[in-house]
Amino acid sequence: MLVAKQGLVEVTEGIYQVRGYDLSNISFVEGDTGVIVIDPLISTETAAAALALYRQHRGDRPVVAVIHTHSHVEHFGGVKGVTSQQEVDTGAVQIIAPEGFVEHAIAENIYVGTAMGRRAGYMYGAALLRSPVGGVGAGLGQTTSTGNVTLIDPTVTITTTGQELTVDGVRMVFQMAPGTEAPAEMHFYFPEGGRSAWRRTLRIPCTTC
Repeated sequence: MLVAKQGLVEVTEGIYQVRGYDLSNISFVEGDTGVIVIDPLISTETAAAALALYRQHRGDRPVVAVIHTHSHVEHFGGVKGVTSQQEVDTGAVQIIAPEGFVEHAIAENIYVGTAMGRRAGYMYGAALLRSPVGGVGAGLGQTTSTGNVTLIDPTVTITTTGQELTVDGVRMVFQMAPGTEAPAEMHFYFPEGGRSAWRRTLRIPCTTC
């Protein structure tokens, strides 16, 4: 039922998701001055639209970091829809990803991209007409978007379980999970919560696992 509900969803105070804009979900964690974006969808167009929806309701908060939980394209392809290479180069935005992220992202989407695309066409029913007896989604969420796929090299690489990072006042503790749903993958939680009343841990759910 959750994948049938499109729009901006409040997970808990200071943590939001936009659902129904792509195959995966995009999450927004509010810090002291800006927002941390988690898993910016497949393409720049859907990611930018999701960020615009978030800002429409939560204000024009600057993006201070982008986290890629793993190396599948629906969790990084839209990164340039929420930030730019220039913002990353100047240090205004951090790109956080698990060890091996770039290697596996390139291997899967460039070296064997044609084969992966053909497989995805069958797996997600991308060629089916949209109708009650055709394509109504991909089961995991909406079907794959067809916009521009982008990649920015990480500025922070998570290498060990227990590694900590504080971004814009939000403390995160990471757990490595390579070779699970993706060759390069990690989980994380917020031990103190974030702004104001956050007092719970959160594992951002992967809707495409």
